[in-house]
Amino acid sequence: MSKEYYLKHRIKILAQMKQYRIENKEKVRENKRKSYYKNRKRIALQSSQYYQKNKEQIRIWNKEYRIKNKEQIKQTKKIYCFFKPCSITNIFLNTLKIKKKLYHQKVKNTEPFKERRRVYNKLYNQTPKRKKWNRLYARKNYKRDKERQVRYWANNPDSFIRHKIWRKNYNKIYRKQHRLRINLQIKTRRENDPNFKMRSTLRSRIWTVLKRRNTTQLASTLTLLGVDSVETVIHHIEKYEG
Repeated sequence: MSKEYYLKHRIKILAQMKQYRIENKEKVRENKRKSYYKNRKRIALQSSQYYQKNKEQIRIWNKEYRIKNKEQIKQTKKIYCFFKPCSITNIFLNTLKIKKKLYHQKVKNTEPFKERRRVYNKLYNQTPKRKKWNRLYARKNYKRDKERQVRYWANNPDSFIRHKIWRKNYNKIYRKQHRLRINLQIKTRRENDPNFKMRSTLRSRIWTVLKRRNTTQLASTLTLLGVDSVETVIHHIEKYEG
């Protein structure tokens, strides 16, 4: 078809093409799909180049179209979102939440799920953000947690005994692994805190005396000395030294 012939019979040709598309809708759609997949890279490149060249003009056209067809776009979105997931409606999100909830109810008591949860929680609790949150939460709810713990151990004495043994072993291992750091902290505190230094000295002396006599300490250091606080001992020593 020459250019002259097309220009001369343009209206007739366009009408014939329109009629053909109406009569062979599925065939035209299939041909378009095949052509697109065949020339996908070239089409994408041409579209990108055209957009880069006419970016501002395309934005103006889009804005004008949205202003002119505001109601039509709104209606189309409503229809689309009724059948497909969309940010405007919560139909899909609610369905997904329900599915997740049902799945969780199904697997939450299984051993593999519990194991995965334990591993995840252990890793998550090591993050700086979570450590900070745990510290703040523990300080805020210290009294409540302490009361709960006391009630639980009163009702479960076996659990209390197991916890006591575990805590003793844990402290022993921890002190062994971090001996240098603990010694440095104690040394620094003894230099800066007179009360702590005096308390440590008194404990050491009393322990030495009891060890020589092959006995154990059944009460606290302050109770054995018959005083209420370390300050009382310090004032007493200062008075006799003076």
